[in-house]
Amino acid sequence: MPLVMTQRDPSTTRLHLLAMLFFGGLAFIILHAMLFHNGTHTAGYDVFNYHWNYWWIRHVSQTPGLNVYLNDFVFYPAMSTYGYHALAAFWYPVWAVIEPIAGRFTAFNVIIFIGCFLNGYVTFAFLRREGVAPALALIGGAALQALPIARYSYFNSHLNLMNWFWLPANLMLWAEAVRAARARSIRRAAYWAVIHGIALYGLSLCDHQFPIFTAFVLGPY
Repeated sequence: MPLVMTQRDPSTTRLHLLAMLFFGGLAFIILHAMLFHNGTHTAGYDVFNYHWNYWWIRHVSQTPGLNVYLNDFVFYPAMSTYGYHALAAFWYPVWAVIEPIAGRFTAFNVIIFIGCFLNGYVTFAFLRREGVAPALALIGGAALQALPIARYSYFNSHLNLMNWFWLPANLMLWAEAVRAARARSIRRAAYWAVIHGIALYGLSLCDHQFPIFTAFVLGPY
């Protein structure tokens, strides 16, 4: 029976730190065009849509009586849905902190950089947890981080669609909950179940496609 480690192996910590540097560097390479022009440039296409979304979320949070998802502004008294204008709300806290200080372009550059980094690193962490060799885990993380569909989302500021890290993250959280349940540790199983529930809520705040994507990987896993 393998020994259960109560402390993280220093070599494992070093490996993850090196992986963070690797995926941070790869994110810089992928996004260098906008990072070299930070403050005046950001990714195109949807940037102003999400800037408006975050302005709307902040406006609702500061104005009593408004609903972030519904309003009667257009065809009073009929209600109109503003669900599209609350997409990618998961990233709103980052925007709310950075935008008033450094401006909307910097806020979006930081959000896209974090999303790009997490796509690679969380995939690496999942693969390592599954016993994949470090070199192959790095390649796997880099592959997801630099996939054409991921880069398309970065470069077009699709903040709702770039969040592929949710898939490996939910697999890891589910595995921890199952491990605790099999060990008959009710308290630990409940803890991981709650964390997994929060993660599912977080991914649903990105785009409603992600719960569907997660079901397709979580079910077989």
